[in-house]
Amino acid sequence: MTIEGEMITAAGELADLQTNGKFDIEKVQNFTLKTRPTGGILDERLSRVPGEEGAGYLTKTVVSGMCVAYASLQLNQRSLLVFKSTQPVVQMFFALHYRGRHGLREDAGTQVPFEEPAHNLYLFQPGSIVSELPAYAQAEVFSVSLSVETFMDLLPEADAVKDRFLRYLKGQVSGCLRREHFPLTPKMTAIVHEIIGNKYGCNIKALFLKAKIMELLALQLEQSVESAQRNTEGLLKKEDLEKIYLAREIMLEDLSREFTLKGLARRVGTNEFNLKKHFKQVYGKTVFGYLHEYKMERSKILITEGGEKIGDVAIQMGYRYPSHFTAAFRKYFGVLPKQLRHQVFLLGGMIAKLEEAVWMLMETARPEALL
Repeated sequence: MTIEGEMITAAGELADLQTNGKFDIEKVQNFTLKTRPTGGILDERLSRVPGEEGAGYLTKTVVSGMCVAYASLQLNQRSLLVFKSTQPVVQMFFALHYRGRHGLREDAGTQVPFEEPAHNLYLFQPGSIVSELPAYAQAEVFSVSLSVETFMDLLPEADAVKDRFLRYLKGQVSGCLRREHFPLTPKMTAIVHEIIGNKYGCNIKALFLKAKIMELLALQLEQSVESAQRNTEGLLKKEDLEKIYLAREIMLEDLSREFTLKGLARRVGTNEFNLKKHFKQVYGKTVFGYLHEYKMERSKILITEGGEKIGDVAIQMGYRYPSHFTAAFRKYFGVLPKQLRHQVFLLGGMIAKLEEAVWMLMETARPEALL
């Protein structure tokens, strides 16, 4: 079956992905989220997968020049997630939890498999951008599709990525930042979850999305430059990469657990020296530096969005004493956890009042109100 945007059909358009499964489009729970057309959100939709076909949902939000999509799915048969475009499009793609091919259906050369949490930046020619979804596998992906004009306006005139993507356009070919995908950083993951979990009303959401998308794009471009500098000694062998990916997975599966570099290296089948060297080559940070950043970014989400007690968050992050966690949090963010939560609360109230004022202003500005 094929998932097109927010819709799910039984197309099965690639020969090697065709299935005999039937899918009744009428069973898709498809509805438009609460929006106001004048608030900057052009379209916003949520679709759920029928229980007999699997589990999960998809969201799509369209603002001027951008389409933001998120999918969290586990389907009972091999499937495709499809985004169709009649014009060239720049796509920021983030594989949060995903193993499969992603790329332009009409150009197999762009379909480089994702095997670990990673991301890339593409320029696709007109056609169908597909993400393969293996049967029974959990898939969580996030993408931002930008019009070429919007993307080019975001970059300075003298920019290497801009020049490269302009060459792709001129040659009418598709391309990406790098053939090998970039590993996701804790900061990127945190921003994606901020976007997914935001509760802003329509009038403010468009502004919020544009700001966060620009931040994500900046992080992608920054990592591209840093990665090029780190890889002067050549890329790691596949088996070495897999050991580093496994080390990251072990580190993050239980943030409250303590471990040593020696023990972690033994678990993934390498030595301490290679673990430290290769981990920094892949992620640009030390093992414990990466883990600390991930814990801080995760803590911020739990405190500001999850409403959890600061003491409980400290325990989840592996701190014996809340005061030690508070000190680390303040050093990382420059503010105490309680202060940040209070600031977010105040900001939410201010935004609600602003939205109400904007909506009332638009209501009074209607032509019939002026008669």
